[in-house]
Amino acid sequence: MNRAKRLFSGVRPWALPFYAITLVVGFLTYNVFTLSAKVVLALLIAVIGELFIHSATNVINDVYDFRRGIDDKEVASIRYHFAYDPEIGHLGAYRLSLTFLAVALALGLVVALLGRPLALLLGIIGAVMGYTYSGPPGLKYRALGDVPVMLAAVLLTLTGYYIASGELALRGLLVGLPLALLIDDVLMANNIRDLERDRRAGVKTLATVIGARAAKLLYFTFLSAAYAIEVASLFYAFCLSGHCFRWPQRPC
Repeated sequence: MNRAKRLFSGVRPWALPFYAITLVVGFLTYNVFTLSAKVVLALLIAVIGELFIHSATNVINDVYDFRRGIDDKEVASIRYHFAYDPEIGHLGAYRLSLTFLAVALALGLVVALLGRPLALLLGIIGAVMGYTYSGPPGLKYRALGDVPVMLAAVLLTLTGYYIASGELALRGLLVGLPLALLIDDVLMANNIRDLERDRRAGVKTLATVIGARAAKLLYFTFLSAAYAIEVASLFYAFCLSGHCFRWPQRPC
């Protein structure tokens, strides 16, 4: 592959839409038909910034998985891995991830200048969570990786709602809960698949701590809870619109 294709493959493009969509969902929670073109532009720039943060997180994860001996040549034979690229290596990949973070923060500054100053702070918090997932202190390796994954989802819906409305509101957080559960299920499924390999490498994930059976049960619990929250949210919105009735035929 040429360098551009390697770069695209190395950031794991198949995973990037998860959080970008989460940011947009938070934005769409607000009445977007009343928004100006400048606010929509701020969203587009924020989405690009999020993609850079997510890409940086994926690259940093490969760097530290390589340094800890988790990602070996067998992994590199399955998918492209920056650390095993003789032209880049793990040091080059690390520098690349920092470049991605710098670009993301620059884009956050542009969003701030477009009238959403707290977007830069929220972006910095997201970048820190992305780095510490596998970089020091290595939450991923201490069975705490699910925490930043879920927090990032609710942070992004909050950010999306803030970009649309100009205010931080509980509504922006709550809409991210089912998405956080579903996104973490992707991580949990990967950890269940890699359970034995992680144990051999001395890595602690939630799956290695509680075991495969309990991890699978938690997976389906999160999946069920995500849809239950969605149904409850729709019912609540239906009630607020005045179409929900209690017996006998009284608006709730």
